[in-house]
Amino acid sequence: MTAGPQDDTEIMSLLARLGRRTDDPDRARDDLSRVVWSCLAEPGDAVAGMLIDALGADEALRAACAARPSRAAPDAAGIPLADWGDALKRWRPRVTAPDAAHALRIAVTRGIRLVTPADAHWPRAVDDLGAHRPICLWVRG
Repeated sequence: MTAGPQDDTEIMSLLARLGRRTDDPDRARDDLSRVVWSCLAEPGDAVAGMLIDALGADEALRAACAARPSRAAPDAAGIPLADWGDALKRWRPRVTAPDAAHALRIAVTRGIRLVTPADAHWPRAVDDLGAHRPICLWVRG
């Protein structure tokens, strides 16, 4: 996720500039985790969706980024081990890149909003996609 306290300060500042609630640590962690997930997983990635549904975005991210992923996370989400292994191979190359802060910087400079399932503006119809629904939406306009 982030490299250190300076990065955390910048990320919290960027989230605040996007109008996100940084005064609620759980909400801020969920927002940041969803931003990271948006950089890791392709749209419609059912394995990511199942993991997030089962564990929450933050805990799912910890499980996916663990140096030694346990079987507990995929078991809790009902993800077959072969699918879990394939997903980790897709996500791992993207874990080390500082994409979350970069995505937030772009959003701030271009007037793009972050919308998550916890927001009143979340389009509930996308929830019909189940595990394939977006992790978050980047909205402009």
